[in-house]
Amino acid sequence: MTRRAFQIPAALGALLLAACGGGDKTTAPSQGPAPSIAGVSPSTGTVGTELTLTGANFRNGATVSAGSFNADSVTVSNPTTIYARVPAGVAAGQSYAVTVKNADGSNAQLAGAFRAVAPVVSYVNGATLPSGNVGSTVIIEGSAFGDTQGTGKVVFSNGAGGQITATIAAPGDWTDGFIVTTVPSGAATGDIQVVTATGSSTPMTFTITSNAQFSPSTIAWTSTTALPVGVSGHDAAFAVVEGTSGNSNVVYVTGGADSTYAPRTDVHYAVIQSSGQLGAWTSTAALPAKRAFHASVVATPANSRVKGT
Repeated sequence: MTRRAFQIPAALGALLLAACGGGDKTTAPSQGPAPSIAGVSPSTGTVGTELTLTGANFRNGATVSAGSFNADSVTVSNPTTIYARVPAGVAAGQSYAVTVKNADGSNAQLAGAFRAVAPVVSYVNGATLPSGNVGSTVIIEGSAFGDTQGTGKVVFSNGAGGQITATIAAPGDWTDGFIVTTVPSGAATGDIQVVTATGSSTPMTFTITSNAQFSPSTIAWTSTTALPVGVSGHDAAFAVVEGTSGNSNVVYVTGGADSTYAPRTDVHYAVIQSSGQLGAWTSTAALPAKRAFHASVVATPANSRVKGT
């Protein structure tokens, strides 16, 4: 049998290889500069707390870990920002290095960037001695609750040494800084606590009240410090303001119309004294525009994305 050799042009050979499945079948991850981590916020929290990592050279497909625990929810927003949820397994009181690893294997680590802690309850319904009746709304403000519903719970006393777990109606009612729930049936005056995978908050006494009919005619009205200027159509808002020497309960009055019904930009505030009376009114920064017959809202972590007080 005679054998014949044929020469195949190189370009045609490459085409034949590709058509027959020859050559590489996988695409290697794109190479690039190694990532770097500038900061992690918040620096404390619990399982489910959403961390914001800032830095450089973060790429799609990157993973995030706290110590040896891998986060199962990672979002690369852009090359300088990553969002990740603290994974299960972290223990209260322990500090963890946070690591970002790109798909090409390059990585960066920030030592001791995150510390797992027990939840902290600062206020319940804006107070440190809260109360409410069964079924009433309860807003809990604090920190280290976790941003994932189901990783923690709110418990009330049942009055017999046990606890009753409150219902969280929607995923958005549970965040790392606030929780919205209701007083459960069977709750009795006693401790209210937030419980997470890394511990329980310090107990705060919650007083269960009875439903009562409200009638302005039965209230004994008492006069207090008059506004510095006579207005109508103004609005008032209450806020708890933190200070170096403790918290102050403050009433703010905004805008209003004068005797000619002309709107004003005035803003005044007064501190509620221990006697329940208002202290002296103080003028503060004016509204950017004249307002009357309007509404004012105090921005807190419970109703907005502001941090602090």
